[in-house]
Amino acid sequence: MNYPWLIRFVARLTVLLGAGSGAALAQWQVAFPAYQAGFPFAFSTMNDSSLVNGSSVAIADLNGDTVPELVVGTKNGRVMAYRTNGTRLWVYPSTGNLGMGIESKPAIADIDLDGFPEVVVSVGSTLQTNQDGRLLVLSHTGSLQCEFLPNMTTTAFRDGIYASPALAELDSTNPGLEIAVGGWDGRFRVLRSNCTVIWERHLRDSIWSSAAIGDLDRNGQLDIVVGSDSHLEGPPFNTLDGGILRNFKADGSSEQAGFPVQFNEVLYSSPALGDINGDGFLDIVIGTGRCWDVPACAVPPGNTHAGRRVPSGAGSPGQPPLRLAGRHPWALRVRLPGSRRSRRRWRSRSDRRDDRQIEQQRPGRSPARQRHLHAGLAGDSHRPRRLRGHRQPWNPGITGRGRSHR
Repeated sequence: MNYPWLIRFVARLTVLLGAGSGAALAQWQVAFPAYQAGFPFAFSTMNDSSLVNGSSVAIADLNGDTVPELVVGTKNGRVMAYRTNGTRLWVYPSTGNLGMGIESKPAIADIDLDGFPEVVVSVGSTLQTNQDGRLLVLSHTGSLQCEFLPNMTTTAFRDGIYASPALAELDSTNPGLEIAVGGWDGRFRVLRSNCTVIWERHLRDSIWSSAAIGDLDRNGQLDIVVGSDSHLEGPPFNTLDGGILRNFKADGSSEQAGFPVQFNEVLYSSPALGDINGDGFLDIVIGTGRCWDVPACAVPPGNTHAGRRVPSGAGSPGQPPLRLAGRHPWALRVRLPGSRRSRRRWRSRSDRRDDRQIEQQRPGRSPARQRHLHAGLAGDSHRPRRLRGHRQPWNPGITGRGRSHR
């Protein structure tokens, strides 16, 4: 949904529950106070042909008048600062746009200790393609102080940074605050206020999650918690399809004991830290992706989804059997029309039921001419678990269209 205006209001919801004449009665009263002067306003009337789509508004006093301003990113990659009366303070860039949209929340603090706050904004969006992502540090007047350009992994353009930056003092040898953020290039980085990198870690998959920073083990040093995607990968990484929760020390030298933690769902959401059980230590709360019970991408019990083969040479005499791997860690049963079913089986981790394996491709045909595969659940219909013991390279792609496609 696009929001071409900013609205400032406070909503009050009053719910009165009662009973009368033997039936429950509910009365809802919703009161919306009047808009603050100057709101709502349309960007189009301010000669700002922009839409706010995903970026959250940050509030801070930028010009030192003790009245906070509103800062937000737009779909076409502009950063806008507005006074609370609806008039524009500044926009960056003042002409044109950055191309890739902004779906993050700006972070505002005096990171270089010059007495004025800086605005740190990550640029990355699913709404704009073939554009460069980046990290911006803007002055309180909206001028560019520095920028960081991520890697290029699959295209000629810099990968986007969708996550919102976190600001904290992570390096005692460096004056000011550091910037902690991960990007779609799979790197999590801590940068100085001048956009140079202090350390980075390659997490081997895209990062959508914004970092949370706190002293989790109460050793007087800050820790950095962030989620990332993960995919099936063998030794030495040994990761599964889903997501991984990381907990780095402030200097990036290592992770805390017990981390990383593997999940069988992606971790797009950002972690929150707080002592929720009263033991004096910060706990981590994070949400996962949801696919296993969504018909569009999960396999319902007894149904099938399409599989796409990657030739591996399996099926010839003496060659190892095929394996199952895909976007989602289901326990799968595979049947290839015209092929011999294997008597070999493996067990899924959760229900201990046997799941069938194909040992041989259809004889007499090259891998490119093999017929289509059908994959369906063999148990674990509500709690997806990865199978044990499959190691050979064959990767079905789950399309969700319910038919075979090569």
